[in-house]
Order: sequence, then C-alpha cells, then structure tokens
Amino acid sequence: ATTFVTHSLAMDLDTARANKSVTELPNGFLQANNDAAKALVEDINKKRKSFYEDIAKKNNIPVEQVGAQAAEKIKAERKA
Repeated sequence: ATTFVTHSLAMDLDTARANKSVTELPNGFLQANNDAAKALVEDINKKRKSFYEDIAKKNNIPVEQVGAQAAEKIKAERKA
C-alpha cells in the first residue's frame, strides 16, 4: 500500500505578493485577498501594528502617520 503525505506549507509574504494573495494598503497594513493568506496577513499586521506604535510613541506622532510612511517606503522598495 502506498501512503501519500500532504504537507501544508505556510505561505510567505513574497509568495503571497507574487500570486496576488495579499495587497499592500496605503495605511501600511496588508489585506488578504483569499482565505489561504488570512493567517499570514493577521500575523504580519499584528507585528506591523506593534512596530508602528513603537515608532509613533518614540517620535510623538500618530500611528496612522507611521503606517502611511511605511506604506510609501514599501511601495518604493517593491518598485526597485
């Protein structure tokens, strides 16, 4: 008898971007475009939120401003 083992590989951000499973939003967060990307997006957005909050606090600026600046930086890096 032959046994088939299926491995569920977690999607990484580069793969998710390449297959359009995620969209970078202008607020610095990700949007999941399918169910397969939801866990990845939740994890990354949680980390980004914490990072943005730390920067905002250190610089006494709104979190939204940090997110918007991060979005611009991400957009520029993706074009390079």
